[in-house]
Amino acid sequence: MKLLLFGMLATEINKTCIEIEPVKDVGMLRRWMRDKFPAIASNCYMIAVNRCKADDATLLRETDEIALLPPFAGG
Repeated sequence: MKLLLFGMLATEINKTCIEIEPVKDVGMLRRWMRDKFPAIASNCYMIAVNRCKADDATLLRETDEIALLPPFAGG
């Protein structure tokens, strides 16, 4: 599975894209991220699957586009 990272999340781990082993759902993905990248565990971010906001129960497929999105500010 491919994860896209943006903003401070990408900066924190110094990557904009990472490959991971498949996980069943978004909840498992959050736990994996917390274990693998503790530096971003305290950050607030949303997970989008195929460009739609996802909750922890959202099931994942290997072909899904998964993005970790920090809060955005504009002006």
